[in-house]
Amino acid sequence: MFFQHLSDAVAVTGPVLLILVLGVVLRRRGVIGEAFITTGDKLVFNVTLPLMLFFSLATRDPADILRPDLALFAVCAVLGSVALLVWLSPAFVAEEKRAVFIQGAFRGNLGIVGLALLVSAYGDEGIAQAASFLAVVVLLFNMLSVWILGKRGDARWLKMLRNPLILGILAGASVALLRIPVPQLLLDSGRYLAQMTLPLALLCIGGTLSWRSFRGNQRDVMRASAIKLVVQPLLITTAAWAVGYRDEVLVIVFLLMATPTAAASYVMARQMTDQGPMAAEIVAVTTALSPFTITFGLVVLAALGLY
Repeated sequence: MFFQHLSDAVAVTGPVLLILVLGVVLRRRGVIGEAFITTGDKLVFNVTLPLMLFFSLATRDPADILRPDLALFAVCAVLGSVALLVWLSPAFVAEEKRAVFIQGAFRGNLGIVGLALLVSAYGDEGIAQAASFLAVVVLLFNMLSVWILGKRGDARWLKMLRNPLILGILAGASVALLRIPVPQLLLDSGRYLAQMTLPLALLCIGGTLSWRSFRGNQRDVMRASAIKLVVQPLLITTAAWAVGYRDEVLVIVFLLMATPTAAASYVMARQMTDQGPMAAEIVAVTTALSPFTITFGLVVLAALGLY
């Protein structure tokens, strides 16, 4: 039974891990370089990822997309976890590192790794079920990161609302809710582009990983990584179970909350603090370890009869 649970879990996380490793190998062999990664990141973030979200939602039944209960749960879960971090972190993190530590411990890579896991587990159906949760969490992650890192300019707040991931979700959900027919030619063309998203994004993430990133700020980095990969998904998944979520929805909450720290957290930390290297280390460590912690979590859920 254990090996069956393990096999089922690896079927979800294995493809993500293999493509990440392939990105590492291709970068080390010089097949892909910094220019490829920079261009690939821009293409994914601004074009293919919004299209994937749009076409995953646009032809769905509105009842599958609108989940106000999940949206409310997402708000409570994220705000609760951040409040707990803000309260507890002064006891073990130096003040100058605290903001970057907190951001690294709560802000997950939902847009790439989270979606890759959902597609691997449930296909487009998983994206549709997670749409409300995903939109709310992404918006909260951005807002809370700006607040925690100490910048509150109006232009930055408005920029969050133009996040392509959020726009893709809103556009796709609007088309579905209004029952606007999408021409088959656009569906086919858009899906061709959308299919590039996850392989390209995961290759780029793998290409950015460097073992040198593990050398600095070890204690704070490992604490933040443990919170992000173990403590946060454990607490929020338990809370989801306690309020009545089961089966696919419970696994979706776990997969999204167990994702590694978002690469965007490094970009913001570098621009807004002097602790950019620490942020990069948290991203690298959580990305490298997350396939194993997520696989273990899925095995535990399956063993408990929840997956």
